Amino acid sequence: LLLLLLGSINQGLWNVAFFAVTTSLVLYFRRALQMSNAEAANNVTNWLGTTWLLTLLGGFLGDSYIGRFWTCVLFQAIHALVIMIYDDLEIGA
Repeated sequence: LLLLLLGSINQGLWNVAFFAVTTSLVLYFRRALQMSNAEAANNVTNWLGTTWLLTLLGGFLGDSYIGRFWTCVLFQAIHALVIMIYDDLEIGA
């Protein structure tokens, strides 16, 4: 029962953090990148859709083909590669 309660609290806090980042993205797009409201909202909804679809893709790959560990390794490698590419391009700087 305690683990179920702690898991529910953890999931709730994760959701609060996720949507706080979403709100911060809108403000960042508006203020730092000088986007219009429509552009900022469109980019945030694109980001949300991508995160949810890639979650489904990762779950399918992990459960069906490559396993949990290698799925995490694959997506973390992709994540690190994208960060390095964006850092080299100096986007948003």
